[in-house]
Amino acid sequence: MKTKLTLITAMCFIASLLAAQTDTIPTAKNPSPSDTSSISLGKTKILIISNTEDTNLVADSIAQDSIEDEKSWSLVGVFNLGANGYLLNNQLALPTQYQQMELDYSKSKSIGFDFMIKGIDLFKKRMYLSPGIGFNWNKYQFKDKQQMLSTQNDTVLFLVDSAITYDKYKLRATYLQVPLLIGFRLGNLDKKYVNIQLGAIAGYNIGSITKAKYILNGAKYKDKIRDDYNINPFKLDAIARVSFGNIGLFGSYSFTSLFEDSKAPSLTPFSVGLTFGSL
Repeated sequence: MKTKLTLITAMCFIASLLAAQTDTIPTAKNPSPSDTSSISLGKTKILIISNTEDTNLVADSIAQDSIEDEKSWSLVGVFNLGANGYLLNNQLALPTQYQQMELDYSKSKSIGFDFMIKGIDLFKKRMYLSPGIGFNWNKYQFKDKQQMLSTQNDTVLFLVDSAITYDKYKLRATYLQVPLLIGFRLGNLDKKYVNIQLGAIAGYNIGSITKAKYILNGAKYKDKIRDDYNINPFKLDAIARVSFGNIGLFGSYSFTSLFEDSKAPSLTPFSVGLTFGSL
């Protein structure tokens, strides 16, 4: 009985569809009869209003808004590569008593990679906010290869071991960092434009290591020693970037010293170099 009732209901529905009428209703807004039609299903009438111009306009508007929203919140990678160094009392040249801490700037490098939110709009796409998260590796290679770091008595010392001939000796500090930048776009936004970013980077030291290559008694050795080396666990840097397209220049200056207070001279880190990635 239920099967028969279902079949009868289905046949009635199909019959009503086949009997559906298609009418044209010209209106003042839609003078063309082909622009508007109606379909009757029993006592129900469905109006279909087709206006190609308006439909395309709405579709284009929705698509454009979607593209703009996607651009406003897209995630981009920014890569920084530069020379790394430090200042003592805001002087690049170190006093005589600290000559052992002088760096080989050709081999002291800063490498950073950040995932940045591209352009949280603040003012007509000309001014924007860009937060992110990433990592930074600061490598310090000393000019005098015979120098080595020690943290005896909880103090950073630069020592010389006359029995060892160093081919390379460097200190590397790795940071987890959170940059926050305010950016300004100058020029034609539909083409390549000048991008200026100013902001701060907060960082936390997640590891420090010294790497050494040396000769001892005629044999070659490689050493890696992990230690905190009394490096300041937190850092706060000011940063500025100027880019055109996907390449530009950056410079950073730290508000915090490299080593912890009272455990080493107050050395202020800085970095300058190239930045890759567009915001």
